[in-house]
Amino acid sequence: MTDHGADLLIRAGALHTLVPGQAPRRALAVRGDRIAAVSADPNGLDHLVSAGTEVHDLPGATVLPAFDDTHTHLIFAALGAHDVPVHRARNIPEFLDLIRQRAAVTPQGEWIRTTTNWQELNLAERRMPTAAELDQATDRHPVLVKRGGHNDVVNTYALRVAGITEQTPVPPGGTIGRGADGKLDGRLIDNALHLVEHLVPAPDRAERIDGLRPPARW
Repeated sequence: MTDHGADLLIRAGALHTLVPGQAPRRALAVRGDRIAAVSADPNGLDHLVSAGTEVHDLPGATVLPAFDDTHTHLIFAALGAHDVPVHRARNIPEFLDLIRQRAAVTPQGEWIRTTTNWQELNLAERRMPTAAELDQATDRHPVLVKRGGHNDVVNTYALRVAGITEQTPVPPGGTIGRGADGKLDGRLIDNALHLVEHLVPAPDRAERIDGLRPPARW
């Protein structure tokens, strides 16, 4: 390595290697597509710098090697850590059953929210559930099913709490979904999300912090 130098050198405020018991490092060297060396000293790998080395001094940055964020958004994902894990469902009946299980242990009238990291194309039906289907899971709780940051589906209870009717004006840049029969199907898109989401209690500070904790299996 010392003969060839590094293609990339990063000096950072903290570099987490995920090695159990190892304190954060401060410098990282990359050669090709591999992390070649790390050092606890921010200048500990300077001997690998050559004329062709790209150097980044980032004293305020944190580096997470091998961390792949596939458009999840860490804080967004953490907020959903305690929500109904519908990403485990393989079809809509399983999707509804997960919500039904949460409803069984949730006081009547309290909001039930799902995780956001799921895709309808991963369900056997290859579509999103409807308000009528969510009503089958519970008609005693408002339900907010989030899919990513641009799409919601809510049940009839949630539509009623939000005061959304077939006469509700569609916000500019938003969509209030309707089925083939012209009736509300519970779908809300983009600028229509706030019609419901502003009613959902935000997680408290302790819950937000707990959502950021890695699972024990890590």
